[in-house]
This record gives sequence, C-alpha cells and structure tokens, in this order.
Amino acid sequence: MSPLQSRTWAAVTAFLLLMLSTSVSPAFGQTPPRRTCLPISERAGRDVGCWLIVAEPLGQLPRSEVFWHLDTYPTHPAAVAAKGPHGTVVEALGRVWLFTIEEAGWRPSGGVRVAEVGPIFVKAGEQYTAQYAEGSPILVM
Repeated sequence: MSPLQSRTWAAVTAFLLLMLSTSVSPAFGQTPPRRTCLPISERAGRDVGCWLIVAEPLGQLPRSEVFWHLDTYPTHPAAVAAKGPHGTVVEALGRVWLFTIEEAGWRPSGGVRVAEVGPIFVKAGEQYTAQYAEGSPILVM
C-alpha cells in the first residue's frame, strides 16, 4: 500500500462514527448533540458528508466502562454468525463490519480486528441505542 493509500485509509477509517444515546434522556444530563449526519438514504450520490447507517438498540449495558470493537469479515453471513447481543453488522466503506459494544479485550470469533476504542463511560443498567455513521471527508494534502 502506498503512503497516499495508507493516509487515505486512515482518514476514512477514522470517520466510522459511534453515537450512544439513552432511550429516555441524554446521558448524564447533557443536551443532545445537534443532528449533523443524514440518513444514508439521503446520500444521493454525494461523495462528502456524514451518513447515518443504522440505529441499533443495545438494551442495558452491564458496566459503566465499555469499549467499541471494530472487526471486518469477508461476508455478511460470517459477521452475523459472530455477532453477540451488543453487536451490529454493517456494510460501509466497501467492507462488512461487526461493531460491538463490550468490555475491554472482548473478541468475536473469526474476522480481523481493526480497532478497540475506549473506554466509553456510560451509566450501568441504562437502556442504550448505538447509532453508527459513515463519514467521507475532503482530503487536503
């Protein structure tokens, strides 16, 4: 992979976004963020922007400190087979992803680990929904 391809992939990978929200109220009494991502159905051929791929109810999170695990799979069925109760299978950026909210060090079966992001602090026992988005930036070199 060339240096340009490496920088491009790093920039694109950084724009897979996770937004956690409670079903009742904003986390820790904060004002909900202004909506900046549009539904993927409104992409309409645009190359640049932020697109909401899916909103997935996670239910209660058992710990106050969780991590976002990003793994890729060769096929959609392989990712679905590895998915746990806090996992979501998404097709974005030309890949099949398994996004999972779990404890540090958690690993699914199979797949290729891309990243473990965290800690993310939440209220244990609270109902959460994960919103996943894909962003396409303008690269300036």
